[in-house]
Amino acid sequence: YRGKAIATVGNNIKLVAIPNFVTENGIRIDSSKLVYHWRANSEDLPSKYGRSNATTYISNSIVGNNFSVDVSSLDNTLRATKYIKLRPLSTKTVFYKSAPLSGPNYAKALGPFVEMGENEFTIVAVPYFFNNQSDTDKLNYLWSLNGTALTSSSDSNANTITLRQPPNKIGIANLNLTVSNSYQSSADNYL
Repeated sequence: YRGKAIATVGNNIKLVAIPNFVTENGIRIDSSKLVYHWRANSEDLPSKYGRSNATTYISNSIVGNNFSVDVSSLDNTLRATKYIKLRPLSTKTVFYKSAPLSGPNYAKALGPFVEMGENEFTIVAVPYFFNNQSDTDKLNYLWSLNGTALTSSSDSNANTITLRQPPNKIGIANLNLTVSNSYQSSADNYL
């Protein structure tokens, strides 16, 4: 559905089955009274009676990420199977200009080439689609300018960098940022 969380490589996803089993007498069977058998890429996931959901990992395999669930009544008279193939997206980092008084302008992302136009220019990098479910798995930011590393950190301001133009100098610079955690990585070039 529109607005759903996006499945990305390195993330865990939760699969949910919503069965609608009706007996011959027209009575709907409660989903907690059904048997579920979950599979991911032909491997069994923890399955059991009454468990209508399963959590699994999105791999970076091109042929992987096939999921299925078999649902049946206790007496096995009602049965259904559903298959789904997820095509995960990659993580992404978007850059925004930040002004000293008004802060970041999230309404307008910066493009791949930017003219500074002033002596000082602050950039905020916003990573999207990263798995940051745990406080111990913080995002790390590695900035480099013309191939020279500037910072590598997981502190709260690591996603922001301020560039200063030397007086009376003109030129082109290549700014790179790699955002990573223990599961995922995104490398973006800028300027």
